[in-house]
Amino acid sequence: MEERILEAVEPKGFLIPTQITIHGPADGIAKVGEPVKIYGYLSWYCWYCLPFPGWKPYADRPVELYVEGKKVDETKTNSDGYYEFNYTFDKEGEYLVKTHYPGDPVKDYECWSDEINIKVLSPEEYDQALLWTAIKYLGPPVIIPAVILIGYAIYRKRAEEEMMLLTALR
Repeated sequence: MEERILEAVEPKGFLIPTQITIHGPADGIAKVGEPVKIYGYLSWYCWYCLPFPGWKPYADRPVELYVEGKKVDETKTNSDGYYEFNYTFDKEGEYLVKTHYPGDPVKDYECWSDEINIKVLSPEEYDQALLWTAIKYLGPPVIIPAVILIGYAIYRKRAEEEMMLLTALR
């Protein structure tokens, strides 16, 4: 009987291009010990989808979560190509986070998301950072009109005092 050696299978035909997005907390900060929502979309390029070729959602495909280069979780996409992780950081610090679609060597390409930076803070630092974020975004629309109104009130008061002084001098 002859011995057969199995060889790696080379992909046949065209592999499908894929892409993956990633999103984390809007302000890039998280509180230590609390889950952080990390989510995105996986899509594949359909060149034969006439008359509208383009990127289409990739359903029921595995997506892996990497924190500081280490795989920490895995999930699957839904029918819209959407995936979501709720990851809890147990230590303060800055973390690089990205996601990965491993691909199928016979069907499609693997792909990596961009990296996002998440700064994990203590509860006190987190509350203070949220306050500064609120001031940064809400401050100008509230503070500028308030300063204008205060300035106008001071102007009106001085104008009234000048009128009273001029009236008294006459």
